[in-house]
Amino acid sequence: MLTKWREQVTALKRYVGALYFAVGDPRVPRISKLIIGLAVAYALSPVDLIPDFIPLLGWVDELVILPALLSLAVRLMPEDVWQECQRLAQSKPTLPASQRAGWVIRAVWVVVGVTLVVWIVTA
Repeated sequence: MLTKWREQVTALKRYVGALYFAVGDPRVPRISKLIIGLAVAYALSPVDLIPDFIPLLGWVDELVILPALLSLAVRLMPEDVWQECQRLAQSKPTLPASQRAGWVIRAVWVVVGVTLVVWIVTA
């Protein structure tokens, strides 16, 4: 069972890697890039259609909406380009580190931390 889980995680990493390469490819239509961006924004957004604090039901939107958006984005791009992005993801097991993305994530955590401290102090 653990082996199957690892295989699925590896496949998911490759899929995300292929999406990463697709966003950077000029042959991929803008609509596909926009949909991928929306899916990433929705995944990282603290606002959900169904709040996560509702047991099990809170994760349904992520389990349905995200795969649907990503599947649509892949269907809208040329098949040969998608296959090439998959080959690139297969040949490069790790994605390049983005300094800009790292700083954005740090900034978000700082804002969350400051907001939490202000909320606790003023409560």
